[in-house]
Amino acid sequence: MSDLPTEIPPVTSNKRRSRFVRPDASVRCDLSDSDWILIRGALTYGDKQRLQSQGMVQSNLGVDEQVTTIDWGKYNIAKIDMWVLEWSFCDEDGKPVKKTRDAIQNLEEDTAREIIDAIDSRQEAIAEAKKATPITSINSRRTPK
Repeated sequence: MSDLPTEIPPVTSNKRRSRFVRPDASVRCDLSDSDWILIRGALTYGDKQRLQSQGMVQSNLGVDEQVTTIDWGKYNIAKIDMWVLEWSFCDEDGKPVKKTRDAIQNLEEDTAREIIDAIDSRQEAIAEAKKATPITSINSRRTPK
């Protein structure tokens, strides 16, 4: 006999959970000196995969030996580039500076660290929200035999 559920549990809401990241979702993060950054609400699976591969460096140690290390400089530049949509930064003449990879590479170290900290806080908030919203699997809805 099949162990599929014999009855379908009642639907408590007619709205289903979307399994896709909303590309238009964004969060404004305030930084020091009245500056701000606008970051993505979340990264897609594809974005995360691309980001994880950005800082990976493979080195050959021998005939059949390779080691993979992380170039944190490349990774953090890619992380800022992928997460940050806009920023309020200006040059010394007060002209807005467009967010580009070159502009990211030219940031002061303290500013880059502040941006990374804001992104990390967003990632922590996403993880906490997922913990607070348990996902019900089909296995948990089966009726006892």
